[in-house]
Amino acid sequence: MYYFGFTPVSFTDGVTNAINDAVFEAIDELLVVQLKRGVPKDVAVSDLKNVLAKLQSAIDRNFDLFELYALANIFHIPEGVWIPTDKTAVNTYGRTEEQNIDDEVQRLKSAIKTEKMRQAVLEVEGIKLEEAKVTLTKLTQKIDALTKLCVENDVQNIGEHVAFVCESANELQKEVGNLMAARRAGLRPRAKKQAGVRPQHPVQALSSKDVQTLANVLG
Repeated sequence: MYYFGFTPVSFTDGVTNAINDAVFEAIDELLVVQLKRGVPKDVAVSDLKNVLAKLQSAIDRNFDLFELYALANIFHIPEGVWIPTDKTAVNTYGRTEEQNIDDEVQRLKSAIKTEKMRQAVLEVEGIKLEEAKVTLTKLTQKIDALTKLCVENDVQNIGEHVAFVCESANELQKEVGNLMAARRAGLRPRAKKQAGVRPQHPVQALSSKDVQTLANVLG
């Protein structure tokens, strides 16, 4: 309520603060008087601290009651009584303005929901990106190890060798699948004569140790 230019609570707080200021000023004056009378400073300060504590306790207790009484009986406006500021506040917004406010609230809620969904998608994409980085790192390490192995064993045209092995493995997998299907059907499949496309350059024979090392690298 700003009808009087201030809120009721600010008024009661102001009164309480004014009383406290007056009490502190009085304590300061009493300290000066005590020192002039020859009372030791430490004794005077100790005595006045006790007096101040009792005064503050009494002030807090009584002004709490004052605040409750003032808010309930002095500043209370009965129900149904209108003051000019209330009427102004009521007439400030019409139905159109209220509808506009409601629409804006709904728009903001929708925007917040959309932003939360976007953040969730970004988090998922971030996780996938980190997983892709890990996979890329492992793959790079395997390629480096494979390249080193080829250099150590003087293996040329490693790309064609790998392509040939992959195609042969795919063909072999298909043949195994056909054999299994034919076995289940009780038929005898015809074997193919060629599997995979051989590289243009002759395949260099690898020792069993090199084959095992290559398998470990690729695995």
